[in-house]
Amino acid sequence: MKKIVLLIALLFVMPLLQGIAVSEKTDDSYIFITDPEGGLYFYGKKIMPAYKPFWTVIIGSTYINVDTDSSSNILTAYFTLYDIFTRDVVESQLDTTPSDGFACNFSHVPKGSYLIAVIAVALDPDEPVASDWRAPIVFIPA
Repeated sequence: MKKIVLLIALLFVMPLLQGIAVSEKTDDSYIFITDPEGGLYFYGKKIMPAYKPFWTVIIGSTYINVDTDSSSNILTAYFTLYDIFTRDVVESQLDTTPSDGFACNFSHVPKGSYLIAVIAVALDPDEPVASDWRAPIVFIPA
């Protein structure tokens, strides 16, 4: 019962924090997670858009695809899937191919609530690091 109450609290509190931390596109170095967007996904198809506050629920899948939009000076991106309840890193991936955009696929993800974070290194002496994160991601595999 405690986990359900904690999950509900996270669904309403975490998006408020994300709204404070989100920056806008500028001429500076940036990377934004574009997928998964908020909403309800059922076997890979988005069937319901997000509401405010922001949340993402993925049902019936065994993986989480993450896509980004970034500035042209980004050299590499490091993706992390973090379990909110156990406070452990479940999986991490490094993408060093800027030519096709930065993305990753977290496979064989167990049931749980997650935070997805991406940290990127940029060729910019003023802003050498860009980052973005998305939470909560509630994942219920097939």
